[in-house]
Amino acid sequence: MSEVLSVTTPVKTRDDKTRFRQIGAAYRAREGQNFAFKITLDATPLNGELLVFAPKDQDGRPALDASGLPEELRVTTPVKGVDDRVRFRPIGIAFAAKPGQNFMFKVLLDAAPVNGELVLFVPNESDGQ
Repeated sequence: MSEVLSVTTPVKTRDDKTRFRQIGAAYRAREGQNFAFKITLDATPLNGELLVFAPKDQDGRPALDASGLPEELRVTTPVKGVDDRVRFRPIGIAFAAKPGQNFMFKVLLDAAPVNGELVLFVPNESDGQ
């Protein structure tokens, strides 16, 4: 799938309402890639929370939903070592939306990616999950 997903962060307004500020884009992995999603950020969320929304169809409904996604995804950031190998440092977790929620998944970050890149993987047995 080549749909570009909207990456937002929830922001409280003065009147205590929540608005969603777009700060990046997410892309689903193509077949054969070993990750689930890649996210590029234009800004770092100060609250460490991201919500990823699918594009809307002609009727205003989300064109994709969270069905088929695992309940959890590992959130990493790519880091190049002195040996020029790229390693993926874990910095958070993502949760698929439950039925009825209007987003695809929520990302909770423990650290900010200084390179603006996140790569989400399906957890495997060796992760202890």
